[in-house]
Amino acid sequence: MKFSELKKTLPLIFTFLHFYSNAQEQYLVDKIAIEVINSSREFAFTNKEDTYYYSETNSEHRSSWQGFNVFGREYLEDYLFQLDESLLKRNFVKKALVLPYQLKRIYNNGVEETLTLLDSFPVVIVNIKLPKTQKVSFFPLVSDFKKKSDFIISARNNVLLIARKNHTERTQKQNYPVYLGIASNKKFNLLDEQSFSNNYSPAGCKFLENNIRIAIGVGDTPEHTVRMLNYVLKNSEILIQKRKDRMEKVLQDTFVETENEEFNRALMWAKLSMDALIMNQVTKGIFAGLPWFNNYWGRDSFISLPGATLVTGNFSEARKILTSFAVFQEQDESSINYGRIPNIITTTHKSYNTADGTPRFVIAAYEYYKYSGDKNFVEEIFPYLKIAIEGSLKYRTDKFYFLTHDDADTWMDAVGPDGPWTPRGNRANDVQALWYEQLICSAEFAKVLNKHQLAEEWLKISDSLKNNFTRYFLDSSKGFIFDHLNADDSPDLKDRPNQIFCTNLLNDHLRTKILANVIRNLTFEYGVASLSQEDEQFHPYHQNPPFYVKDAAYHQGTVWTWLSGEVISELCYFDCKEKAYTLTKNLVHQILNHGAVGTISELLDAHPKSQNEEPALSGTFSQAWSLAEFIRNFYQDYLNIQFDFSNERRIHLHPRIPEPLGNVRAKIKFGDEYFTIIYSNKNLPLIEIADVNIYSPISLTVELNSNGKEFSCSNTIVNSSYIKVSLIDTMDIICDCKPEISKPIVKVSERELYFRDILMNTPFAVPRISADYAVLKPPTYKLLNNKEIKKVNIHAVNLIDVNDPAYDDTGYTGYKYPLNPNFVDGILDVLNFKVDYDSENVYFNFKFRKLTNPGWHPEYGFQLTYIAIAIDEDGKVESGRREIGMNSKYVLAEDEAFEKIIYVGGGLRIENEKGDIIALYVPVDSDVNNPLGDISNSIVSFSLPVEIIEKPERNWRFIVLVGAQDDHGGAGLGDFRNVDSIESEWSGGGKTNPNLPNVYDILKTF
Repeated sequence: MKFSELKKTLPLIFTFLHFYSNAQEQYLVDKIAIEVINSSREFAFTNKEDTYYYSETNSEHRSSWQGFNVFGREYLEDYLFQLDESLLKRNFVKKALVLPYQLKRIYNNGVEETLTLLDSFPVVIVNIKLPKTQKVSFFPLVSDFKKKSDFIISARNNVLLIARKNHTERTQKQNYPVYLGIASNKKFNLLDEQSFSNNYSPAGCKFLENNIRIAIGVGDTPEHTVRMLNYVLKNSEILIQKRKDRMEKVLQDTFVETENEEFNRALMWAKLSMDALIMNQVTKGIFAGLPWFNNYWGRDSFISLPGATLVTGNFSEARKILTSFAVFQEQDESSINYGRIPNIITTTHKSYNTADGTPRFVIAAYEYYKYSGDKNFVEEIFPYLKIAIEGSLKYRTDKFYFLTHDDADTWMDAVGPDGPWTPRGNRANDVQALWYEQLICSAEFAKVLNKHQLAEEWLKISDSLKNNFTRYFLDSSKGFIFDHLNADDSPDLKDRPNQIFCTNLLNDHLRTKILANVIRNLTFEYGVASLSQEDEQFHPYHQNPPFYVKDAAYHQGTVWTWLSGEVISELCYFDCKEKAYTLTKNLVHQILNHGAVGTISELLDAHPKSQNEEPALSGTFSQAWSLAEFIRNFYQDYLNIQFDFSNERRIHLHPRIPEPLGNVRAKIKFGDEYFTIIYSNKNLPLIEIADVNIYSPISLTVELNSNGKEFSCSNTIVNSSYIKVSLIDTMDIICDCKPEISKPIVKVSERELYFRDILMNTPFAVPRISADYAVLKPPTYKLLNNKEIKKVNIHAVNLIDVNDPAYDDTGYTGYKYPLNPNFVDGILDVLNFKVDYDSENVYFNFKFRKLTNPGWHPEYGFQLTYIAIAIDEDGKVESGRREIGMNSKYVLAEDEAFEKIIYVGGGLRIENEKGDIIALYVPVDSDVNNPLGDISNSIVSFSLPVEIIEKPERNWRFIVLVGAQDDHGGAGLGDFRNVDSIESEWSGGGKTNPNLPNVYDILKTF
């Protein structure tokens, strides 16, 4: 090595030696700790099985979603310590330190507290250390019940056991643990129930100590719970260290160091936060996001797979995730879903309502094969791939070979009471591009298995599809791809980011135009919007009650963080790495400084509320595909290392390292093999491949760019190889390989800079902050507030007071409730309906056998019960409307009709007989203090001004219909939930005819 070359390399070597010396002194998982002072941030841990703990660093819980969740059920909302007679309040936390494996709190009074969720066990360990011995009370807080009579409370072997009376045994229908157990290494006395403002504890523990360890866990039986907690307490130090060591190994096995310390820390956090979402609930899979997507979504899993597993060499779990989904493929040839991979797999059910999930499954399977070279996997997975294509060709393709689908079958899947918010049926552009890629990948699998005729058939279809796509989807003059084709073949002209997924069907000229459009019109420096801000349906904020429910904005402007990944990939394809890093930089900021600690949210508002603010985070606080794309971008785009072990073992390395990252060192792990890449670009680019530990030779090609030229060097590496590739004076490339297995092949070619220059000169979108957007203006009908709908007058005149028999909530043919345990028996059984009035208001009151409040939207006071009140004001048969609507499938008898109808669910909606909305009530967070429903007395009550409903007459007739509420996961009023022939987790059962109403109970006042 020449001295001049050595001078270039020495600073890089010294940098990494310095880091390694520090790393030996301190665990990486400790080094990346995030400190929280003078505020509170969310944090979450998982046990890698079926459990997560989600809370706040410096405050008590702020959301009903926070708590201790096992197997899809919340067992603990939070906990409180009381020292002598004073609560240990978390707003007195002097400093919170969030480590990937543990939370530490240090209070102003000297108290130290740590919280650790153990690996594998559904157990949280809480340590509290006090400056002196004193009385310490520990209270577990719950949210589902508020009375001691709702619980079974006992104690044995220094373990407090708490069970809900409505769930005393784990059964096939209620398949989740029963007992919440609280144990300690110190003796304690039991405390009675206690209320703390809106929080409730059914029992507690009292100590006289200064150093206490408490284990909180769940089990199926008292014996199982006690045995587990005693074992955990005895071995807690070892178990905590094992958790820490597991995480440390993840970071060491995939160690990356750049000259950008913030990026280094963010990447490590992202890897561990992503790894935390790879779970083993029922089977191996990836939680789509926390808190409400704590289950496996097909689409999300397959988008996440490369960043979550492949680029970090975690082939074992990648394979398990793919095969776990494969076995749930719909294989009934008579089903319209034949060949589809599930959209979602929960603890109790699966569904197939996705058009893009199956193509993404096939693409992910092929990526796994290219990374791993696992030929046994090809043989195992191919039958599923074949059925997937057969099903699409049989049921879901048109004359152009386009893949057809329903309006909400793409990733833009939000549905409201009036149907999908962003209908993209029946042929979305990204679905066609993915279907095209599915055909290509499946053909490659067929070739491996010597099924060449099948491969030719599928490739022929892909050629037709590509030609038709260009013909029907592309407006080449404007550089625009239509978002979807409607059923009548007319194109949808909305400017959405989905076109970025279609570049595999385009040449570089068109690809540049499409990307420039997405950057200019949809990509802010902080992320990619789901709809152009110039569109009349653009929603600048995800949540903006009472003007609209959040699902109305979900795909109508809201920024989705995972979309940055594809835009970054496209920018790097054209070597616009500095522009790409603008998006990465904002994600780094979020991981370290904004929102939940160490992770990336699902969404951001499209616009900040003012020029000086950041856009608000929204959606899940930790989203798998967002984290996975952040990780993937580093490996596949910035480091740009591409594996192809499908035939021979080939690796292509062409770094596009943004300037802010500087020199880079990265350990590349693939299965049990690895090597280290050292990249420097201080003057001229230089790459070293060292620390090579591989089983068999690999053909390695290294490319470097400089001054409009591409230099490549191909060579073979074996175990213990060392390679150095460097440029000399921008004119030549030197490739030094030891041992030299073969002579390096060197190529020099001109680079195309035209497209790069176009994109570098294309500005990002700038938020046009304004109150002038149509969705921010009040509607033409009246918006009611909580004060208006919760009026009370005990002297009001009674109009109606009608009882209804108990236990008649069985619909037409013995309807069954959905299987999810939140559908508590009695919530669809109305017992009494009462209407009073005075000169200003009409008062409605419903008594149910039971109401439930899962805690998803505490501002409603109840959920999963849906009511429609049809009001016949004139008694005339020929006037009014008979169709109840809202997916009730109910039509009034020929001698019945209504002039007004009130829908009650996540709010109120009042319509006239024409279907026009007269008034709307959308609950806001503060309404939790006086909500529509009250589960303590099973009553739903509200008032309506007479100017809306009119002053009632004695001849008014009322028909009340009750069913299960379905808000389609997006909050808001909702509609009647489907009843099928067989009940499932989220659908009722017992229908003998699909045309029967989705109504469980009916009350008439005449």
